[in-house]
Amino acid sequence: MERSPSSASKISGILNQEINHRLRPRFWILILGFLAVTTITVGVLGWQLTFTTSQKNTAVLVDETEDIIADSIMHTILSDADVLQTLTATQASMLEKTNRTMRAMLVLLNRVRQFTTSMYYNTYPGGLQFGYNYPSPSSNQLQLWTQAPNNTQYTWNCNPQGSPVGEPISVLYRPGNNTLENPGTNETLRLGINGIDGINIDYANSTFQTFSPIYAYNGQVYITSYRVAINRETQEKVVFANDWTVSYIFERIQDVTSVIPYPMFVGIIEVSSGNLMVASNNVSLLADDGQSLTPIYLINDPFIHDFLTYVNETFAPTFSPVQNLPSQLSIVPAAIDSTPTEAIYITRKISGVNWRLELNYFTLGIQQYILFTYLNIDAQAQVQAVSQQTGIYIFVIIGVSLLLGTLFALAVSRQLNIVSQQINLLKQLKFSEVLGVESGVKRRSFIKELAELQQGFHEMCKVFATMIKANSMLQKGPHVSGHTGNYSLPRRPISSSAIDLPGRQMTAVESRPATTTEGTIGISKET
Repeated sequence: MERSPSSASKISGILNQEINHRLRPRFWILILGFLAVTTITVGVLGWQLTFTTSQKNTAVLVDETEDIIADSIMHTILSDADVLQTLTATQASMLEKTNRTMRAMLVLLNRVRQFTTSMYYNTYPGGLQFGYNYPSPSSNQLQLWTQAPNNTQYTWNCNPQGSPVGEPISVLYRPGNNTLENPGTNETLRLGINGIDGINIDYANSTFQTFSPIYAYNGQVYITSYRVAINRETQEKVVFANDWTVSYIFERIQDVTSVIPYPMFVGIIEVSSGNLMVASNNVSLLADDGQSLTPIYLINDPFIHDFLTYVNETFAPTFSPVQNLPSQLSIVPAAIDSTPTEAIYITRKISGVNWRLELNYFTLGIQQYILFTYLNIDAQAQVQAVSQQTGIYIFVIIGVSLLLGTLFALAVSRQLNIVSQQINLLKQLKFSEVLGVESGVKRRSFIKELAELQQGFHEMCKVFATMIKANSMLQKGPHVSGHTGNYSLPRRPISSSAIDLPGRQMTAVESRPATTTEGTIGISKET
């Protein structure tokens, strides 16, 4: 006798079936999860790589742009400085008698007005000054400079031939006491070693040449090129000079920066004095008297203030006042030389805007100058904006892909569900709800593989139905009745081994008694 399962076992089995059923996810959920993971991973990863690359390329673009600008400006200034020194050397080669020298300088000055506004020379050791000058780069009024032995300097307006017209327009008398501390108008003492002008000309060197620090004179800011020369005929030693206006340097900087479509600031500061040579926004460098320069820490400009703050924070150990700027600036060239890129790059924020600061330096004679440039990083935001738009497009594409994938998964899942429902109906022997009369399988799937699966089930079910029908007929068997006598032939159950297939034949003679009112009659049946 078989033992029937207990109630607890039945409940446990039901629970296990329920848990297993719940743990099996639906097909469309699996497909949707796979699509979500793959599309989001690939899309976001690709977008992030693109965005990161664009940011790096933007940073490189900013630095490269500043490098090009800085190199162009320094090359322009140094090239023009070479031209200026060449002109000074040309003056020195024309040294003859005074009249011939003056005429030669005037001819040369008129030919090179784009480089210089004045040409003159100073005698040695007397320190007397003679030459020609245009008051400004845009002026066409020629002026003559002369100096008397009593150290009185005269300025005359001249005709185009260089001859003075009328009375002197300026007379400057500064006698001094012929010392380095109080040279008066003695240019030899002013320009010599330890002189108050800071030129430090070595008169013992007959080919000495240098540049002056920047200075103000009559409303203009200048840099002067100097060269020592000796007259071959008289052996007289003189110092030739050309004045280079800072306004000319400003125009050259404007020419270079005008090709850059992004906001930019360029400034040049002199290391030895801490004075600003030029700024691309054309801030005023002159004090109110027009004869001196405004200290840089008093110039009202946000870029200059930020530069001073950076230098103070970086190169001043105790954050000393900006009045001590020259001592701090002297450290910057060495710091630039120590960097592998030969420039210093730093990101600064000015009035809420990000700027890229680059520091370079160059040398004119013995004077060092720091070139600092600011380039607006936020102006490059177009690249980042495009990258952000790309990210939006990627997320839209991901959403559309997920939607299409969900619809596809639902369609396939629905077709699979149809097949599953048909199989369940077949389990309940509801063939009429699955099989059509002529059209084959009802609700046939549009997916080829599922349609073939349904068709296979259809063929199998037809065979199965035929077998069941045949088996049912066998189970009914033959039924015999007679009226000759009052008897009937009872049906004998067919053994279970004989109902599997239709058309099975008897292989032995089977007989059983038949009972009538008259007695027992034996009836036999042969195969």
